[in-house]
Amino acid sequence: MSTRVRVAAVVVVLASIACSREGNVAPHDTLPPLAPIGPVSTAADAGATVDAERTPPGAVAAAPPTFPQAPACTKVKLVLEHRAAADDPMGHFKATLVNEGKEALVLVMPGDGSDVGWRTPKISWEILAGTKRTTPGGRCGNMNRITAADVFELAPAAKQDLGGWLGWPELAPGAARVRLVYENDGDIGSRSLALGEDDEVTIARIKASSRCKVTSNAVSFVVK
Repeated sequence: MSTRVRVAAVVVVLASIACSREGNVAPHDTLPPLAPIGPVSTAADAGATVDAERTPPGAVAAAPPTFPQAPACTKVKLVLEHRAAADDPMGHFKATLVNEGKEALVLVMPGDGSDVGWRTPKISWEILAGTKRTTPGGRCGNMNRITAADVFELAPAAKQDLGGWLGWPELAPGAARVRLVYENDGDIGSRSLALGEDDEVTIARIKASSRCKVTSNAVSFVVK
């Protein structure tokens, strides 16, 4: 065999070896297959999982508390007092509830919004004498929340000072004569945007409180 033929044969053999290696690539030269993409977990999914763990399937939310209906007030007196004040042209008013009956009552103190009927009790003024006047402008749409301290029991022969949330009669300067009306209605609840969440237990007590509407004695005074 000539030298030229031998070289050609070697080249053919080397070419066949190279083709064989290209058809059998080593495993470490091959990229692993991509793992399938599953659903992406989010913070909301995590929260839902936690909520599901806290609330067993089929669980029913706890019902708000209930209280027995308190007796209506049939023998309650509202005593209204007035005293002049150098720092206030209208003077100062004091209102006191007196239970003259034989049953204990559950009532509610006046608060922010009582004078406009946004919450119980509603407080209003009857002007028997004097010149009415309208104050320009309105009031804030928010209201302080009702608290457990607003609900009280009035035992037989007991008295309760109604505090300072009485509002005032709209009167022009001059002689005047007025009466105060206190009306407790547990269905009123809160009709405004309360500043803070109302307590469910307190609201339930108010709904079961004594139905009561009482008008005070009349007082005469001079608006400066």
